[in-house]
Amino acid sequence: MFALQDPALRLALLGHVTSGMGATRAQKIEESGVLAAQRRALRQLSAAELCELAAMRGVTIDVVLDSESLTRGLRALRAAQTQRAIETYFIQHGASTRLIRQLFKIRRSVTLARRRELAAARPMGRVALPNHATRDKIHQVWHALGASAPLARYYALHQAFPHCAIAALETVIREFEQGP
Repeated sequence: MFALQDPALRLALLGHVTSGMGATRAQKIEESGVLAAQRRALRQLSAAELCELAAMRGVTIDVVLDSESLTRGLRALRAAQTQRAIETYFIQHGASTRLIRQLFKIRRSVTLARRRELAAARPMGRVALPNHATRDKIHQVWHALGASAPLARYYALHQAFPHCAIAALETVIREFEQGP
């Protein structure tokens, strides 16, 4: 628990406490130690009076952070950042909108906007495929990667063939899986 010192933050919190008192929220506020009579008195204050109250040093306003939920939030943030970095990698290395949609569930319009944002334009038309010997090596590596998740397989495949655009690898794999 720590005390809020900033008058603007204190005012925002007091405003939050006084606005829209639903039954569940009122109960939580009461559990925190704010009495019903105090809530009524706060609701009757004008905006200027609420500002004056927030600026008073004698009124203690403490904030409690829940450690477990903060840990979960930080973990979720790291996972989202990692996911975004992987999406960026695929976009920058020429993955098709079809593959991006399949792997990340991102709409085509979002993928195109991210390409513009990253200055990762792809050439129009069909993607240039590597020579037959390289395609055979791509097939072998893809098969050796086994049945792991498609995202991990495509990432590993591109690591093995960094000179190929991911869209070219995708086309070679589709060609391999569909047969002659």
